[in-house]
Formats: sequence, C-alpha cells, structure tokens
Amino acid sequence: MKQHGVFFAAFALGYVLVQRRPKEAALLAAATVAPFAVLCAALARAGVFDKFWFWTVQYAREYATATPLSDGLKMLWDSLRYITLANWPVWIAAAAGLYLLWREKRYFLLVFFAISFLAVCPGFYFRDHYFILLLPAVALAVGTTAKPGWPIWAVTACVLFSVFEQHEFLFEFNPVMATAAVYGANPFPEAVQIGNFIRTNSEPTDKIAVLGSEPEILFYANRHSATPFIYTYPLMESHPFARKMQEDFVRDMETAKPKYAVMVNVATSWLLAPDSPKVLLDWWATKGRKDYQQVGVADILPSGTQYDWSATYRPRSTSHLVVLKRIN
Repeated sequence: MKQHGVFFAAFALGYVLVQRRPKEAALLAAATVAPFAVLCAALARAGVFDKFWFWTVQYAREYATATPLSDGLKMLWDSLRYITLANWPVWIAAAAGLYLLWREKRYFLLVFFAISFLAVCPGFYFRDHYFILLLPAVALAVGTTAKPGWPIWAVTACVLFSVFEQHEFLFEFNPVMATAAVYGANPFPEAVQIGNFIRTNSEPTDKIAVLGSEPEILFYANRHSATPFIYTYPLMESHPFARKMQEDFVRDMETAKPKYAVMVNVATSWLLAPDSPKVLLDWWATKGRKDYQQVGVADILPSGTQYDWSATYRPRSTSHLVVLKRIN
C-alpha cells in the first residue's frame, strides 16, 4: 500500500496548478521526484536496482491487477462493516460533515476526501489497515460538524460511544489479549517468544529461515534471514513470478543452510489458493525437513498458547509454529 501515497502527491500538485502558480508547481514536482531519484541512484550504486524495480514495479503491477472488481466490491463492503463496527456514529458524523462541505462549496476538503478514498482502492484489496489513509479526511469531515448552530453534544456523544464500545480493548486488555482480539490466531505474541529462544540459542552470525509470513521473528531474534523472501504471500499468489520465487527460496535454503528454521502452520501466514504453486512446501515435506530436528513448538490453543521446548511435543491445534534446528 506504500505506493498509494502517489495520490496525495497528485492532489498537492493539482491544487497548486489550480491556483495558477506554475513556479510553485514545478518546485513541488521536483521535490516529489527528488527523493525517489536519489533512492534509485543509491540502489543502482549498491547493485540492487534490478531487485528494487522488480518488487516495486513489476511484481507490484501483477499484484495490483490480480483482483477482479466484483471481488473488490465485496471486500470493500466487508471491510467497511468491520472498521465501522465500534464507531459507526463517528462515520455518520463524517457523512454529515461531507454534506455540509458540499452545501458550503468547500471543495478543497471534498476533493481531499475523494483522493484519500482513491488511495485505498488500488488493487481492490481493501484490507482494514489500508483505511488508515482515509482517517485524516474522516476526522476533518467530523470536525466540520462541530460548529455554531450544530449540536456539539452530538459529536461528543459519537466519540464517547466509540470509546464505550471499545472499553475492554482500550482499558482492560493486556497486549497479548488485544492482539488475539484483533488478529485471532496470527502468531504475533508467539513470535516474541520464538525470537527470544532463537536469539538465546544461536550466535549473531547464524542465519535463520521463517517458512511463512512472519518477518517479526527475524526482528525479535536479531538474526539475518537465509533468504530475501521474508514473507511468503507473494510466493503463493497467482502471477507468473510465483513458481520462480519458490524455486529461489529453496535454493537459498540449500545454499545458506540456516541454523534454525521456523515452520509457521497458520493459514493466514500463507494464504494458499487452489492454484498456488507447491514447490516450496513439497520440497520441505520431502527433503528440507529431514535436515532439521524439532526443538520447540508454540501451540495456539483456544485457552492460550502452549510453549514446549522439546523434540517430542505434538501440536493439538491446527494453528501452531514449529522451531527446528539443523542437524547436518
């Protein structure tokens, strides 16, 4: 979603041009392009520009065009229902604010809202966190209703309702409980414990591999990855590069021979599709796994995660992580 920021640059440039300030527009365009140009030059000097271009342009183009509009509209509806669940009065206030802006012909904020929404749309994925780009415009729309002649108490009530609806999350849950409430079985708390275990039982120069989309394990372990593929979503998507990516992952594993590997058996860490290539998983099941011995398990149970740092524990949940150490 990082590339989506180009919409805001276009908005700023368009605003200056509408104001008929060509010199300022040229300066703004140059200031916008300059950081990107410097970054490209630095990456070219480091010899990795081709990889940068692949991930941010070639792969990104395939990723952004993979979802049909019909699926995107369904995801938009599902996401809107979820993100407004605990604060729907605030969104109603935002809608009232947009009406006021239209009635008062305050087109700057209306266009800003439209641009902010468009920034959420590329790819039609509409994941919950994408809507962060829309929140400043929503806040300004809500603020428009807090003015003389309008019931400020109503806006205050909207905010207080939102706080009340989330009072457990905001004031009673600890970080682990809050993470489970928002992300379910996604292994974010588990990554902390696994990372600490690997950091304690390895050398700073040791490399590790995470089979799954949990790069935070690398951060907590403070160890380098054996492969550039620090999350596996792109490897499982339907695009021409997926199979080659998986073959590269396997080659990296066989070349680097990481001291530890973490197999993430959590569905949301892979997002396997019926047409996903299985090169990596087949290799791990038939060959890669044989070079490693289990040394720990994080078993994500409904009652809480059970950790066992042994070679004998057998997971009881379908969502679990296995920590393995290389034996040859």
